[in-house]
Formats: sequence, C-alpha cells, structure tokens
Amino acid sequence: MNDTPLVSVIIPCYNAGKLLEEAIGSLRKQNYPHYEVIIVDDGSSDTFTLEYLKELSGWATVIYQENAGPCVARHNGILRSAGQYLFFLDSDNKVRDTYISKGVAAMELDSTVGVVYSDFQYCGAMSHIRRSGEFDIEQLVIINMIDICSVVRRTAYDDVGGFDMYLSRLGLEDWEIWFTFYEKGWKFHYLPEPLFDYRVHDVSRTQTVANKNLDTIIPYVHRKHIETVAKCYTSLYYQRNQLQTSLNTRIGDAILTPYRLLKKLFKG
Repeated sequence: MNDTPLVSVIIPCYNAGKLLEEAIGSLRKQNYPHYEVIIVDDGSSDTFTLEYLKELSGWATVIYQENAGPCVARHNGILRSAGQYLFFLDSDNKVRDTYISKGVAAMELDSTVGVVYSDFQYCGAMSHIRRSGEFDIEQLVIINMIDICSVVRRTAYDDVGGFDMYLSRLGLEDWEIWFTFYEKGWKFHYLPEPLFDYRVHDVSRTQTVANKNLDTIIPYVHRKHIETVAKCYTSLYYQRNQLQTSLNTRIGDAILTPYRLLKKLFKG
C-alpha cells in the first residue's frame, strides 16, 4: 500500500497541444512518485491538440467540455480527482522536477498550510526570474502575487468553496481565491526558488481577457473581500508615496489602478 500522499495534477487545455507536450514532458521528470494527471480540454478545435489528447488518454484522465474557460475546467478536473493535494499546471507552462515533492513536504510539516507557491522563470517572450516573495495581504490587495501554478491542500480548497465561477470568463479567479484562503485562516508557504517556467506569449489570450476586464474584476474582488481590504487600506494609503515610487520603477503606472478603484469603493 502506498503511504505517499496522492497529488492530483489539474491541467486545463485549449488548443495548446504542442505546448502541452512540453508541459507533460516536464511533468514526467518529477521526482515525486505518486501523482495522477487530469487534463480538461476546454472545447479545443485544433487537430493536433485533439490527437495528442487521445494519445494521453491511457496515461492521464482526459475530460472534454464545451468552452467555458480555465476556471470551470480546473473545477471539473478537481471533481474527477482523488488526490489529498492538488497541483495546478497550465498547459503552456513547464514544472521543475522538485516542485511537487517540495510542496508536499511543506504541507506535511504543517497542517495549517493551505497553499505552497514559488518563484518562477519566464520563458518565451521574456526570460527573467519573477520573485513572488513571502505572503503579504497588503501586497495581495494591490496585485496577484501568487501564480495559479501552486500546490493546494484539497481540504483547504473545499473549505473555501472553490473558485468563484463569476470570474470564469473575466479572469483572475486565482487572485480572488487567495483572499478566501487568507480569510479562512489557511497559511501560505513560500518556496524562494524558481520551480516552474511561465510562458509569456506575444499575445496571451488569458492575459488579454483579464486586462480588458480589470475595471470589472478589481472592484468585484475588493467588494467581495471588503473587510480584508478595509483593514489594509489605512496602511496602504499612508504608504502610497513610497509604494508608488518603487512599483512604478518595477512594473509601471498600470499597477496603481487598484488604488484609484479602492478609493472609489470607500466613496460610493
């Protein structure tokens, strides 16, 4: 009998067969011995993708759904999974060989940890390392600091009620769910090393959709988690000058949009 906790790797896929090959190739190199793979095809029409999914059907569980977005795809994958831990991997990314084992080790040491996340290496249109940093709720109010490519405790996912399906077509559902983990008292464990490769496309479908809908997403998430935002607001307001200087240097003016929207929340 295998006493090693089962990890369910959940991969949403939409017309990304060639990149999915790379994702699966990286997954096969994991040094963690006990995992299952669940791929949810989100209405792909690409012939190569559909043929490749058929090839994988003997090794992975492949689920087909009408196009509904990665949020719904992940949720449907979780419903078919059996793992004590969940690992979310996007079809165009690649995972380093120790990520899952290090994530599970952190979970096993502390039952109050709900999410384990890491730094990552950009690949494709960019190639530098992104440092996620230790969890900071004030930082989370401003910007999503944790990528969806994380190890998540299944009981914690169930406790927070899963992804908010309202955001399925809008995007940034991962940003929203981290607020809920925090509010439910689950801890975040940071692994300070790049443990996956995040692919940057010249034109990213997911990012384009999310950017287009920011004026809807940010007020929605902040209103939903208004008590958390309110606790952070005073500190953020008085730090604004320092934050504006550093964030503009690192990211650009767009990052200040949440501040303007946050002010509107407390006025209206």
